[in-house]
Amino acid sequence: MRELTQLGESKQIFGLIHLPASPSTPHFTEDNLDLALEKALADAWALCRGGAQGGLIQTIDGVYSVGEAVDPARLAFVAGITTRVAMELPETFQIGVQVMWNAQKASLGVAYSCGGSYIRCSSYVGSTHSPYGVAEANPADFLQYQRLLGAQRVRIVAEIHSMHYRSREGLSLGRLAEHAWRCGAHAVEIAEPDPATVRSMIADIKDSVPDLPVILGGHTSHQNVGEMLADADGAFVGTCFQPDGWGTNIHEDRVRAYMDEVRKLE
Repeated sequence: MRELTQLGESKQIFGLIHLPASPSTPHFTEDNLDLALEKALADAWALCRGGAQGGLIQTIDGVYSVGEAVDPARLAFVAGITTRVAMELPETFQIGVQVMWNAQKASLGVAYSCGGSYIRCSSYVGSTHSPYGVAEANPADFLQYQRLLGAQRVRIVAEIHSMHYRSREGLSLGRLAEHAWRCGAHAVEIAEPDPATVRSMIADIKDSVPDLPVILGGHTSHQNVGEMLADADGAFVGTCFQPDGWGTNIHEDRVRAYMDEVRKLE
């Protein structure tokens, strides 16, 4: 059983393993079935060999629904890829799942059943606008499902100010972090490009929930990682590891150079 290292013990870096469009989505082509598996395995090994603690398997379909419903073929696609990555990568490599836009129970089910150790949730508390409609949280329903599965070992990273989430209710970061923590989140995610803003946001969160880890959800680079990660507990990293552009393959040398900078902070 793959167990996630306790978030907050050290700065943990998770690369984004972007999948090509899933079955039953508008941009899917049959070639994606093989391409997705090849890419996921290559990206996961690049992250592992480069020194990152793990990766987040994320559906990139171009068009999304915002609720929990997931087509069976799409769910099987993500589950099959997650299973193969878990089978081939060392148990120390942490595997996350995010079925976009906000299919949290599907993500949890795949992570729990297929060897994952954490999930990332776009709207875990409150609600947010998205290009595809309003994504609304239902933590009571989610926690009931988690209990039904017995999936408490799967860690939850809740986005509270990120690429995918801005509170429609206008709640402060401290209040959102406290709500997420009370609903079982093991960490929260924030994203802003300015290091000073990031430090201020982390301070607000820690004032409300001192021991809750804060993960950055973007905007880090080899050049600014020292500033951006100074007070954070980790980061999800996408484009920085993909020199050919967002959503393309992760390069091991880019991961290794980034992790060299992270180790200087520890």
